[in-house]
Amino acid sequence: MNKFLRWLIIIGSILFIITFILMSVIRMNYPFELEWMEGGSVDHTQRILNGKGIYVEPSVEFIPYIYTPLYYYVSGLFSLFFGVGLFPLRLVSTLSTLATGLFIYLLIKKETQDNFAAFLSTGLFFGFYVIGGAWYDLARVDSLFILLFIISIYLIRNRENNWNYFFAALFAFLSYFTKQSTLLFALFVMIYLVIYERKGFWIYSIAFTGLVLITTLIYSLTTSGWYYFWNFELPAAHRWNFEFTILFFTRDIFEHTGVALGFAFFYFFINSRNRKFKQEKKDETYIFYLFVFCGMFAGSYFSRLHYGGFLNVIIPAYTILAIVTGLSYNQIMINATNDFQSDKLTLNFNIRTIVNLMIIAQFLAVVYDPGLQLPSENDYQAGKSFIEQVKHQKNDVLIPGNTYTYYQLAGKKNYAHIELINDLYEHNDIYGKKVMKDFKNKIANHNFSIIYANKLFIEHFSFFKNYYEEKGLIFNDESCFKTKTGHIMRPQWKYTPIEIPNK
Repeated sequence: MNKFLRWLIIIGSILFIITFILMSVIRMNYPFELEWMEGGSVDHTQRILNGKGIYVEPSVEFIPYIYTPLYYYVSGLFSLFFGVGLFPLRLVSTLSTLATGLFIYLLIKKETQDNFAAFLSTGLFFGFYVIGGAWYDLARVDSLFILLFIISIYLIRNRENNWNYFFAALFAFLSYFTKQSTLLFALFVMIYLVIYERKGFWIYSIAFTGLVLITTLIYSLTTSGWYYFWNFELPAAHRWNFEFTILFFTRDIFEHTGVALGFAFFYFFINSRNRKFKQEKKDETYIFYLFVFCGMFAGSYFSRLHYGGFLNVIIPAYTILAIVTGLSYNQIMINATNDFQSDKLTLNFNIRTIVNLMIIAQFLAVVYDPGLQLPSENDYQAGKSFIEQVKHQKNDVLIPGNTYTYYQLAGKKNYAHIELINDLYEHNDIYGKKVMKDFKNKIANHNFSIIYANKLFIEHFSFFKNYYEEKGLIFNDESCFKTKTGHIMRPQWKYTPIEIPNK
C-alpha cells in the first residue's frame, strides 16, 4: 500500500514539473503580456542596452519599478543573444525556476540522504506555481531573486570552510540586488549565525552588509540619489493594506498549503521537544531552518501587507514550506521506523500510510487547470489585430497599463506605465504632482491621437473624459487578449480627442 502511495507522490511530482516546463515553453513564445507589468521589465532592459539609466527623475515617458537592478542586467545579457522582448526575460525566469527546483532537491538530499523526500519537496515547489500567481516564468524579478537566495542557503548548509560563508553572503547580496525582500531573509540568517556559528556570522554579515552599503552608496552617488529614492524612499512611503493581516494566513496559506504547514509545525515541534534552545549546537539543522522559515514567511507577510503586494510575494513562504515539508517527511519516517518495535508493525504501517495520504492531499490541494494560464490562438490573433490597429494611428498613442511591448511592436513612442504614475502621485507629493501635472497637460492638449483605455485607467484618471470621448470597444470578444495573472487587464475602449468647435 505505502509503496503504491509513494509512487503516486513521485508521479504527482513529475507531472507538476513537466506541466510547468511545457507551460513555460508555450507562454515564453507569446509576444504579448501575460501580466500587465511584464512590458515594464522589457523597458528597463532596453534602457540598459541603450546606455540609459534606470534610476532617473520620473517623467511621463518613464518611471522605474521599485526594484534593484540585477534582473534587468541578466535579462539584458540574454537579450543580446535573443533580441529585446518578452522572450529572453521569461527565459531567465524559467531557467531560474528550474535551477531553484534543482537546488531544493540537492538541499534536502544533503540534509536527509533521502532521494524521495528531496523529490517530494521539488514536486511541491513546482506544484505551488499557480497559487503563487503563475509567476515562475514571467518577465518579473521574483524567480531569479528566489534562486539566488536558495543558493545562499545551500552554501551555508554545505560549508566546507569559511569561504562558504563568504559566497553564501555574496549570493544573498545578489538576491537582494534583484529584489530588496532578501534584506529580511538575510537578517534572520544572521541572527541564527550569531547564536550558533559566530565565526560564520562575522564573515557573512560583514560581506553581505558591506556589499549592500557599498552598492547603495555608489549607485546613489552616480544617479544623483535616484537609486535610493526608488529602492528605499518611495517603497517606505507606501501605505499598508491591513486587509491581509489575517487573510494572509487564512486564505493565502491555510487554504492552499495547510497540510504543508502542518508538516512544518511537526518538524519544528518534534525537534525542539525536550531540548534546550541554545545548548544543542551539535544538531542545529532544525533551528537553522526555523530561522530561515521565519525570515521568508515574515518577508512574504509584510510584502502582502504592503501596497500592491500580489500573490507573487507569497512565493518565498511557499518555497520554504516545500523545503521544510521534505525535511519533516523524512523525520516522520525515521521516527516511524525507530519508535516502534516489531510487535507494533501495524501502527507503524498506519502512520506511514497516513503521512503519505496527507502528502497526496497536499498535492491535490494545488492541482490546477493549465489551460487557464495559457494564451489561446484567439488571444494571439486579437493581439496581432490590435497592434496593426495601433500602427496605423497618426502621432502618439496612449496605452495605459502597458509599457514598451505594445508601443515597440507598433513602432510608437513609449510612455510610463499608468500604475506607476498613479503610485508616484499617491505616495510622493513633489514628483508625483509634477508628473501628474505634465500628464494632465498632455491629455488636455490632445497629445495622443487615441487612448486605448482599460478599466483601471477610467477609474483612476477619469479627468481624461473632459478631453476625450469614447468611440467604442476595441474587441468584440469579451474573453480575448486578457492578461492571465495579476490584474486581469487589456486595452478595452477607444477614446479620441473631443473636437473643440471654432468660436
